[in-house]
Amino acid sequence: MNVAAHFLLNLEALSCKLVDCSELSIRISNFEEDRMRFALKLGMVALVMCAASAMRAEEDPKMPDWVPAFPGSTPKLIENKKSDKEVSVIWYFTTTKTPVEVKDFYKKGFEAQGFKDLKVTSVDDKEDKVQQENLKSDDGKRYWYISARLEKDAKETQVSLVYQIKN
Repeated sequence: MNVAAHFLLNLEALSCKLVDCSELSIRISNFEEDRMRFALKLGMVALVMCAASAMRAEEDPKMPDWVPAFPGSTPKLIENKKSDKEVSVIWYFTTTKTPVEVKDFYKKGFEAQGFKDLKVTSVDDKEDKVQQENLKSDDGKRYWYISARLEKDAKETQVSLVYQIKN
């Protein structure tokens, strides 16, 4: 093969490689664009989550003065609903105290706040080893309910505290 033919053959092979490289460059470019789009979407999701968290922090209600604070507990907000008719809030916490101790604490605390006619229900299921104390009352404008439950083999009592305030 003469030098000119060999040169043309190599030039053709080289041009094919350049085309392949440009396709690869386009693929890499598309990949980079996809990565950037994904990063932007992820950034937007993070921004929305931060904004939602900040809004939620503003919406977390303070426990009303008439709701006794259980010693050593850090209640977590489960629900905070507001409507034209009422505000309804659910808190949750755990404690090493028994359900009876939790019930007794809230019974004294709510009686001290003027609530009367407290309704108590108790469950002591020896077979399933579940203890539960429920206590509730209302004064026409404010309603509250607590449930303290200790499951079999559990180390802590689970406590739900619900209160509603009519507008």
